[in-house]
Amino acid sequence: MGKIRIGIIGTGTISESHIRAYRNNAKADIVAIADTNPDRLAEISNRYNITKTYNTATEMLNNEKLDAVSVCSWPVNHVELALLAVEKGLNVLVEKPLGINYAETVKLTEAVAKNGKVGMVGMTHRYRNDVKVLKALLDNGEVGKINHVRAKLVSRRGSPLGFFTDMSKAGGGGLFDIGVHLLDLAWYLSGNPEPDTVSGHTVTGVGPYHTLTLNRWRSSHPYNQDQKIFDVDDFAGAFIRFKNGMSMTFEVAWAVNGPGDDGLNVDIFGQKGGVSLNPLAYYTEKQNVLMESKLTYHNNDWFQDEINHYLDCVEKQVEPISPIRQGSTVVQMLEAIAASSAKNREVVLPL
Repeated sequence: MGKIRIGIIGTGTISESHIRAYRNNAKADIVAIADTNPDRLAEISNRYNITKTYNTATEMLNNEKLDAVSVCSWPVNHVELALLAVEKGLNVLVEKPLGINYAETVKLTEAVAKNGKVGMVGMTHRYRNDVKVLKALLDNGEVGKINHVRAKLVSRRGSPLGFFTDMSKAGGGGLFDIGVHLLDLAWYLSGNPEPDTVSGHTVTGVGPYHTLTLNRWRSSHPYNQDQKIFDVDDFAGAFIRFKNGMSMTFEVAWAVNGPGDDGLNVDIFGQKGGVSLNPLAYYTEKQNVLMESKLTYHNNDWFQDEINHYLDCVEKQVEPISPIRQGSTVVQMLEAIAASSAKNREVVLPL
């Protein structure tokens, strides 16, 4: 096939990462971009010299001959827009979280399967080289049967500015924004077991703040930069049981009054050994001696590798490392954490 013709839906900050990564891959040709915000659309199209622009995704999909799209809109619109592309017979890469509720993601999963094209979720952490090292050990049985996983990502002050704190745009708070990365990575490393029960707790513990000298993630749109709307969670904790007997503790926060973490922390405890992501290590016992091995790897550009993988999968028409069907299960668990918190009790899946 010739170059893969790409359409981009949404011009938020994350779309620029998609544009740059596509431009770095000779297989891709960015044909057009669409957004309902005319000012931002003009800014991005001018900055990256994308000549074909549309005010709606529907217009772009109806008027351009495309092979694949990236969906980079507000989370509440992810599934709706991805379905438009899938129904046109296109391959889709959807930014995280895949959706804001499990039911809508099931519809997308079914549509992708029926369409027979590539459906992928933008879970960048799956493409890290240190994660690849751990995944190789785990898949080779070096830790044996996994008993428990501990996943934690807590920031002392890391709440983003913009639409993120508005439930009507984001569909959730810290749980769905950064919790999706943590939960997905811990679940992926442990072999994607089927979830059974969830006990969750979510709160708005700190809320909006005006702490000085912080470098905070900020949405490209001027909307809600002062966080006048803050109706989402900024802390979530959970205990998840899986049908294979594994359990997981999960803790994520945009902001806490306590110590913060340096990146995602995942510890996996097995019957033969265990692994940790941060710091990267393998633990076991040999000849009655406890051993702790430091693992080596080279840093990589996760996002570029993710886009490269997407293009390779589109070219070969094979399922990606982060398929939409798995992104749907992650949303199911996130939704269950929120539902358990609202009901103040453990919930059984499916809800």
